[in-house]
Amino acid sequence: MSLLRVNLPYLVMPLAMSVWPSFLKTYSLKILEQFIWAGALLSLYVFFLVLSGEGAELGKGGYLPVPVHHVRTSLFLAVAVIAGWNRLIISKNKRRIFYLGIMLLLLAGIHLLAVRTGIILMYISSILLFFLHPDFRNRQRWAGVGLLLMVFVVIYLSAPTLSDKLQYWKEDWQSFDSYSWMHYSDAMRWKTNKIGWKIFLDHPLLGVGMGDVREEMTLQFLQRENLYTDHYPHNFWITIMAGTGVVGFLLVNIALICIGIQMWKADPVWFVLYMTFLGSCIVETTLLSSLGVISFVLITLLPGRSKMPSYLNSEGLFSDKL
Repeated sequence: MSLLRVNLPYLVMPLAMSVWPSFLKTYSLKILEQFIWAGALLSLYVFFLVLSGEGAELGKGGYLPVPVHHVRTSLFLAVAVIAGWNRLIISKNKRRIFYLGIMLLLLAGIHLLAVRTGIILMYISSILLFFLHPDFRNRQRWAGVGLLLMVFVVIYLSAPTLSDKLQYWKEDWQSFDSYSWMHYSDAMRWKTNKIGWKIFLDHPLLGVGMGDVREEMTLQFLQRENLYTDHYPHNFWITIMAGTGVVGFLLVNIALICIGIQMWKADPVWFVLYMTFLGSCIVETTLLSSLGVISFVLITLLPGRSKMPSYLNSEGLFSDKL
């Protein structure tokens, strides 16, 4: 029921939105731009939290109290940065100066939030975009990489949140085998993946059922570690394998590859955004969370269709033939 609550409403979205492909094709960039403005507001909110002293707990493994899960928030900001790069590249004259200011705000916000997932995805996706974007020349690509490195150095030297979090990560890695491992986020993530993999090995063909993965994880943690927790594995594909076995794993990946091919054909920007979401799935069950799945569905819808379906007329409305 929990999985249905999260995902079922969004399964209807592709069908509903495909009724108006002309709308998506016309306004896709304007819709994507909403990520930029929402990300800018989130960055201002992060600035407010840091100035109010909330960032002091980052050095102890804490995180800023953002409106939704901090990992999903960092992914959202990474998507906003990619959308911002695209807008900055295609803008001209004074608008380019304006978007440059917005980009600096977004970059500062994602670094101050100090969530590794978002920061790493942002850097990898940005560099990928620089080298795939058709409007970027060789010098511009390397200039973009240089700008990213400069931003990182400046923020690392001036922002206490990022440097504190880096220090905590070092301590976390040294505590994998300690008796207090459950108090460290990286150790907990590693344990969830190991136990999720064990569940898959015990039920390799069809898994235990996606609705039972969380309960099975809880049972395995109690039996193996004498610890109660209701985490999914911190890897989307391990979660799918534990829940649906090899059969589900193959079906899901065939679907993702087909979508990826369509995104590649549509535009490099959409392909990079798509790969950003898949990258987040390596360390999170992004496509099982409400913000993750609705953002993913929206991004995969926005490139639009190359031609109208036969049951629609030229204005994207139902034809009499239907």
